[in-house]
Amino acid sequence: MNDELKIPDLTISANTYEEAVAEGMRQLGVPADAVEIEQLEEAHDDTLPGAEPLPGVTVRFRIKMDVLLDHAKRHLERILELMGIEAHVEALTKRRGLTLNIISKGDGSLIIGKNGQNLDALQYVLNRIVMKGGREIVPLIVDSENYRERHYTKLEELARRTAKRVVRTGREIALKPMPPSDRKIIHLALRGFRGVHTISRGEEGNRRVVITPEQGAPPPKGVIRGRRPMRRNDPRSRGSHEGRREFQQSSGQPARNGTADSESGGENPSPDSPSQPNS
Repeated sequence: MNDELKIPDLTISANTYEEAVAEGMRQLGVPADAVEIEQLEEAHDDTLPGAEPLPGVTVRFRIKMDVLLDHAKRHLERILELMGIEAHVEALTKRRGLTLNIISKGDGSLIIGKNGQNLDALQYVLNRIVMKGGREIVPLIVDSENYRERHYTKLEELARRTAKRVVRTGREIALKPMPPSDRKIIHLALRGFRGVHTISRGEEGNRRVVITPEQGAPPPKGVIRGRRPMRRNDPRSRGSHEGRREFQQSSGQPARNGTADSESGGENPSPDSPSQPNS
């Protein structure tokens, strides 16, 4: 697995170099020494020979991962010290983001908390400190005893397994409510998965990822969109009168004899129709 973290450069155009730098640093929100700033070549109007440079400047910003990781490590160590926790922080650059793994000298479960809630709180505070309220272009992940790595792997497996089911049945599936960090893992895991699309629905606290069939994608072979696929031994899948009679007898429906059913409004209900409640 490729653990290389790829963060795109930020490009800002403004009237002056100073304005571009100020806007870029505002958007990034990271320490100044963690950013490499480069002014790009002046643009010219290629349609006019010998034309003057176009007004304004363009500046490119590239984050220095090692410097930013060192900032985050020192801040997290200070937070743990203030909390009275004796631990060592291991700083790593992983595929999902800059990872700070807390190696505790005591009970690691106290740092992790129930369902990782303590890690979530530490991660939130650290991001607010290091990113200074910026766009969080670089993911900062706080982990302990590889809890998040195991958790994220399970989420990715769940995402792929559910996506295969959506492709097979042609029906959307809603996962259980998740925090934003978990939903992001689901979205990223299925970003290149053919035949499905992911969206988030619901209010925060009850917000969940819904995996839907990709619009325009043909339904899987043998599947009619909007219906549950029939099993091999399902009597409804047989074309004979014997199969239909067997299904009607097992479900309590009267056998069809060509007469109208007065309780269904003059029509016999199809095997796929839900039974009508008694009035």
